[in-house]
Amino acid sequence: MAQPGPGDVHIDSALTDFSVAYLQSPAASVARRAFPVVGSAKQSDKYFVWTIADHMRSETRGRAPGTRAATRDFALSNDNFYCDVKALAHNISSQVKANADPAVDPEETAVRMLLQDMMIEEEVAFSATAFASSWGTNTSPGTVWDNAAAYPISDLATGIRTVLLATGFKPNVLLLGNDSWVTGLGLHEDLVDRLPDNSARIVTREFVANLLGLDEILVSEVVYNSAGEGLAASNAFAATRNAALLFYRNPSPGLLGANAGATFVWSGLLGAAQGVQVKRYDVPVEDAYPRLEVETAYDHKIVGSGLGYYLTSCVT
Repeated sequence: MAQPGPGDVHIDSALTDFSVAYLQSPAASVARRAFPVVGSAKQSDKYFVWTIADHMRSETRGRAPGTRAATRDFALSNDNFYCDVKALAHNISSQVKANADPAVDPEETAVRMLLQDMMIEEEVAFSATAFASSWGTNTSPGTVWDNAAAYPISDLATGIRTVLLATGFKPNVLLLGNDSWVTGLGLHEDLVDRLPDNSARIVTREFVANLLGLDEILVSEVVYNSAGEGLAASNAFAATRNAALLFYRNPSPGLLGANAGATFVWSGLLGAAQGVQVKRYDVPVEDAYPRLEVETAYDHKIVGSGLGYYLTSCVT
């Protein structure tokens, strides 16, 4: 009789160091990187807004000997925000937890899945605010950027000049939908031709940012399946794919500072500066040992519309 073969000496089991999942990288999301995050002790509140026209005007006058200096006033108003609470949970039964293979780790997997779910939802919400015709200038390129005849650098330079003239601040961030970068700026020959002769013929975000004098270029790459559970997937980018937004982001937001937008988070509820909380607790009546829950409360808000220059239909 033959000696034991390969199938006799091994019983199949799950690998402990390899599995397949589709967890998107947090780096694909721009929702918490575009606008400064501002913590709030309360869910809703107000903030002061000084009138931009007053800041752009000079009323300094000559002063004759023995006379009083000219005086002026500054108009002041206020605006408000409201941080909607969003939450999602997953129950792990005692039987599932007890019977799970090491590679599954129900708790770690659940937390990561829930955080991705929340990231996708927030990217969609942020895009609805940022990629909308609510800015000081809303326009479209004369020629789409995936056309060789276009001059995207000229389009963006016009945007920078427009915001500077309107507010006294130069935009320092360019936010792009995925296609605006992948099939537009990133491949356009006008930009490829500007690359140094001794460099790789690859247009990078850093190269374009340096060319335009920007601090950063952000590209939203989060993918969103809008179909319900069990239905055929309907994947699209969470952010408007062919849009672009030039805006000013204050590197040190605070009092008496300009900002195009802000992400207000209810840090007083969540106990976290970034406004995201993970909870773990048991619910015996539901055989949840444990229930894992993620919660957030935020409001992505345009606070200085004149500091943004919005371009639609940048690519076909």
